[in-house]
Amino acid sequence: MAKKKQAREENKGDAPASANGGGLNLTKSDKIRQAFKDYPDKKPKAIADLLTSQGTPVTPGLVSQIKSNDSKKSGVRNGRRGRRKGSRGAGQGTGRALGQPVAASQARSGHEGGDGMLAVDDVVTVRGLARRLGKDALHQLVDAVAD
Repeated sequence: MAKKKQAREENKGDAPASANGGGLNLTKSDKIRQAFKDYPDKKPKAIADLLTSQGTPVTPGLVSQIKSNDSKKSGVRNGRRGRRKGSRGAGQGTGRALGQPVAASQARSGHEGGDGMLAVDDVVTVRGLARRLGKDALHQLVDAVAD
């Protein structure tokens, strides 16, 4: 333990790379960032192999972590999925909450219970059709079946 503490105290006086104008004592993180600037299209494994061959042993996990943290700080959101802009959540835009009775003409005939309520399975089926066919095609299908 004493050796680690002594090594830390010796390194305390070293200025970080950014403070010494890009001097020779770059940290592993600085070298990783520089490699991403030089090779922006390379993946973390390739960057790790490149730096290891240059004498800086780094793992692909460290490279990936530095890349992820830097992108979070810069506000870049790559590969983040979410709901499409302008799309509606469940129960929105229908004029009623889920599970509320529907008009008798809209209720499915032969539905178990016959209480005029839509089952969760029905809603899931309609949502699946809406995603597959699109809103307009689903309206056309409903109109064709209702006639």
